[in-house]
Amino acid sequence: MRVTAVALVPLAIAFVVALVSLLGKDYVATRTLLGQPLPALVMLLFILAGVYHMKLGMQSIIDDYIHSPKAKEFALRANLYFSISIGLACIYATLKLSFT
Repeated sequence: MRVTAVALVPLAIAFVVALVSLLGKDYVATRTLLGQPLPALVMLLFILAGVYHMKLGMQSIIDDYIHSPKAKEFALRANLYFSISIGLACIYATLKLSFT
């Protein structure tokens, strides 16, 4: 989890810089920014690292606080499926903005 936290620092800074640069601009400006390869790649890396970091954090909480084996198994599976679905939705939205 520390590796993802370290990776998220520069990615989060780049995300905030991109977000601040888009303040007050419209949808076309966002599409123009994400249509460039480097900002789109940084956004995708930020999403992947963030979702993986979220999954690891929730897994740690589940392991620490849920003691019933069946409940723990259910919670771990739900965490995995939730992380995958959130990650795919964010990646889809980013790619859609990038390629349209």
